[in-house]
Amino acid sequence: MNARKKNSLALSLQTRVTVLALAVFTAGIWTFSFYIRQILQEDLLRIAGDQQRSVAGYIAVEINHELADRLTVMSRIADGLPPRMHDAAILQQTLEDLPAFLHLFNAGVFITDANGDTLASLPLSAGRIGINYQDCDYIAAALQDGKATVGSSAMGRALSAPVFGMAVPILNAQGEVVGALAGVTELQKANFLDQVTLNPYGKSGYILLVNASNRSIITSSDHSRIMEKLPEPGVNPLIDRYISGAEETGITVNPRGIEVLASSRQLGIADWFIVVALPVEEALASFHKLEQRNLLAALLMTLLVGVLTWRVMRRQLQPVHQAISKLTMLTDRNLPLQALNVERDDEIGQLIESFNRLLKMVALRESELRKSEQELSTILDNINAHVFLKDTEGRYLFANRYTRDMFGVPLEEIVGQTDARFFDAESLAQIHRNDRLVLDEGRTIRIEEINLKSPGKEQQSFLTIKLPLRDEAGNIYALCGISTDITDYKHREKKMRQQAFHDELTSLPNRRLLFDRLDLAIAASRRSNLYGALLFIDLDNFKPLNDSHGHEAGDLLLIEVARRLQNCSRDVDTVARLGGDEFVVMIQNLDTDDERSRSQAAIIAEKIHVALSEPYKLKLKREKRRAFTIEHACTASIGVCLFHSDEQSSEDILRRADQAMYAVKESGRNGIQFAAVGNSSDVGAV
Repeated sequence: MNARKKNSLALSLQTRVTVLALAVFTAGIWTFSFYIRQILQEDLLRIAGDQQRSVAGYIAVEINHELADRLTVMSRIADGLPPRMHDAAILQQTLEDLPAFLHLFNAGVFITDANGDTLASLPLSAGRIGINYQDCDYIAAALQDGKATVGSSAMGRALSAPVFGMAVPILNAQGEVVGALAGVTELQKANFLDQVTLNPYGKSGYILLVNASNRSIITSSDHSRIMEKLPEPGVNPLIDRYISGAEETGITVNPRGIEVLASSRQLGIADWFIVVALPVEEALASFHKLEQRNLLAALLMTLLVGVLTWRVMRRQLQPVHQAISKLTMLTDRNLPLQALNVERDDEIGQLIESFNRLLKMVALRESELRKSEQELSTILDNINAHVFLKDTEGRYLFANRYTRDMFGVPLEEIVGQTDARFFDAESLAQIHRNDRLVLDEGRTIRIEEINLKSPGKEQQSFLTIKLPLRDEAGNIYALCGISTDITDYKHREKKMRQQAFHDELTSLPNRRLLFDRLDLAIAASRRSNLYGALLFIDLDNFKPLNDSHGHEAGDLLLIEVARRLQNCSRDVDTVARLGGDEFVVMIQNLDTDDERSRSQAAIIAEKIHVALSEPYKLKLKREKRRAFTIEHACTASIGVCLFHSDEQSSEDILRRADQAMYAVKESGRNGIQFAAVGNSSDVGAV
């Protein structure tokens, strides 16, 4: 009887201690869980809001740039339209001569007079000719206020589709508005706004571009919402604040009845603003998963504490302590893991047996892991690329065979080293900069790394991919790099570019590159108001040299002519070979006065003429004969054409210089002739 009472007392004490410990632990862990839940929810919403503001800001900047670029292009085109406003046919032809301009506006462009009547339009199929657009806000602002304007979105009059327009005024020499140049973008067709708004934000979020003046959606990642009207003032306070110019993040219910987290950014160039919205449910999806796991963990911990407390009071955990002591000894002495002794056939004994089975499984998995690592190492060593790993301090953790061969040292001498041991200072700075983008910002980069000079080797070029490696917590712990040697490809690419734009014999620019540079020179002359000159040069006594001594002598002469022309020219000028014995020298930045420019061009032409008239000593080689030198006299006929901002085209300039050169030929060769000013074919001597 006394024994029973003692057992009952012991059981009661054991129960009370267990319940008390369990109650204290449960209260603490559940209180902590609910506290963490509130903090995490607020932090997640704040972080999501910060991300939304960043995305909205980026999109706003991109759209601002796109709109500003289009207004700039339109203003430049409009500057050249006033002299043509009297003739609608000329205006139409002007638009048709600018096909690239039409690519900026998917619904076309058009020109109106001062009353808003359309004079010219592209495409003609839009049917805008004769329509008055004075009532369109962007046309009215351009004609009445004389300023470039981005209009509101509306249904197009000619297209019957949602559009928005942009217009710039056309000003005459007195600064009076004589018309407007307008471009129209149809919102339901592919356009430049799609680049930043087409993709959804998250899984079910969206991006809106809103016109504040008429409370309508211009475009959206969901095109079905284009031209959708926002709620009337007073219905949604957050939307009202956005329309009034506020840039903030808040939670609201959208017109479709979904609670969303929304952020806005205003556009500076138009009365528009960007809204990036994400359903609160999606924004807190990771939080809800974490909350479920937290609750489950708290529940499991509560149960575990109860069981452990019960076992501690009942069995005093003696077998566990014995097992811990043995494991500690094995780890402290760095001994192989051994099975633990099972002293009692109870729960603790079963736990130890399970641990022993786990040890066997760990040993088996370690063996499989080593085998897998060996297989992976074999694969990486046979990949035709340089594969390597670095830690966050830039020290090598691994390098495959190609990397080891490039460094010329075994793996043991690479691991733990930095790039400072293997590369020069310039290459080291480049590699370090790219590595930090990956390790500090978590970016995956694909980049060309050049001038990577291994000791004793020539310059190399690599196409490199670098990506961060993260642990389970998402923290970056290493960098993985894959580099492919593209040195041979870069050499071939350079050679092909040289062959495409340069003469193979003299390495001078060819006709194609000449016309590119001449177009740029004409554009530069238009901006600076400085004259340029084109010298067309033809050798007078070239064919007899070829007939007497063969093409080898002719090639040597052409190479020497190219050298002399380059010596007579400035760095900003262009010397080109058109073919045969025809050369062209393009001179830029002469003077704003045509007479002074003509004098300067004449001096340069005479300098070239004198240089080319000097005797040529050509060293020839013949098979089975010693090299010998011949002397050849050769003069040049030079045609000169001045060009200015009013020239029609580069082809016209070259044709007039060619005509001037042939005038020299007809008058006895060995001279210089200037083409007349304008488009006349007349020429005049120096």
